[in-house]
Amino acid sequence: MRNGLIYGGKLRFAHTLVMQFIFKRHSPLSSKLSAVVKMARAHGTILAVYAFIYRAVLMALKRVSGREAPIHEFISGAIGGLIVYGNLTPWFNHSITHQITLFCGARVTLALGKLMAFR
Repeated sequence: MRNGLIYGGKLRFAHTLVMQFIFKRHSPLSSKLSAVVKMARAHGTILAVYAFIYRAVLMALKRVSGREAPIHEFISGAIGGLIVYGNLTPWFNHSITHQITLFCGARVTLALGKLMAFR
């Protein structure tokens, strides 16, 4: 959770800072910085909540079954992804979750392409 919060905050802070100065040239500096901090906090919170849900479900599955199985990681990730990135709740900024989903999807596609190219 801590790493998700810190990484998400750092990543979004830099990105939003640049975007604010490119696209909001005529806005006051205080509103730009306020938007940057708000988006960085939201991004970090989204990643931290996903990590928390993933670990909580993983531990619950391990406790119920009495052992750890690879399918537990898949189930935990699917449940966490559905709650956080599935747009089923109004709790998360949907534009940020959409961007995170696109980023992760691109990384998975690139990795699959590399695996297929070297086989």
